[in-house]
Amino acid sequence: MKLILASNSKDRKKILDNLHINYEVIPSNIEENSSCKNVYDYVMDLSKQKASNVYNRTNGLVIACDTVIFCDNKILEKPKDLNEAFEMLKNLSGKTSSAYTGVTIMVDDKVNTFYEKTDFTFSTLSDTDIKWYLENGSNITSRAGGFSVSNEAMLFIENVQGDFYNIVGLPLNRLFRELKNMGYNIYKL
Repeated sequence: MKLILASNSKDRKKILDNLHINYEVIPSNIEENSSCKNVYDYVMDLSKQKASNVYNRTNGLVIACDTVIFCDNKILEKPKDLNEAFEMLKNLSGKTSSAYTGVTIMVDDKVNTFYEKTDFTFSTLSDTDIKWYLENGSNITSRAGGFSVSNEAMLFIENVQGDFYNIVGLPLNRLFRELKNMGYNIYKL
C-alpha cells in the first residue's frame, strides 16, 4: 500500500522523512476556502476537501491535514504577506494560543477524520524581535500564524501543552494511533 501525503508542506514532509518511511507527495489542488466559522469545523472541512481531491486522483492511503492557529477567537491562516505576518505575531505575543489540525485519512473507501489541539505560549515580543524573525525566518507566508516552531520562531515559544508536532502541522502520535485502529501501521506501509 502506498502512503500519500496530500500536502506540499515542508514541515510535514520533514516529519515523515525523520521516520524513514516510504511515502509520496501529491498535493491537493483545491482553493483553501471554508465557510465554517467554528475552528474545529474549519480545519475538518479543509482536511476533508484536500483528502477527497487527492483520493479521487490516485490509489493509496491518503493523509490530508489543515492546520490553523487560534488566538483571541480568530482563526489565523497563512499570512498573505510579511505585513500581515507582523500583525499576527504581534497578536500572538505574550499569549497562550492554540494550534488546531484537522486530519482526514482515506483508503479503500474508508474515511477517518480527527482533529488535534495543542496550546502554546509565545514570549512577549518587541517589534525588533518580530522584525528580526521576519528578516531571518524561512517560508513565513506558507505557515499558519506566520511562524513555524521548527525554525527560528522556536526562540519565542515558552510552553507547549500537547503534541508539539501538531503545531508543526502533523499530530504524529495521534496519526499513528488512528492508523493502527484502522488496521494499518505507518512504518509498515
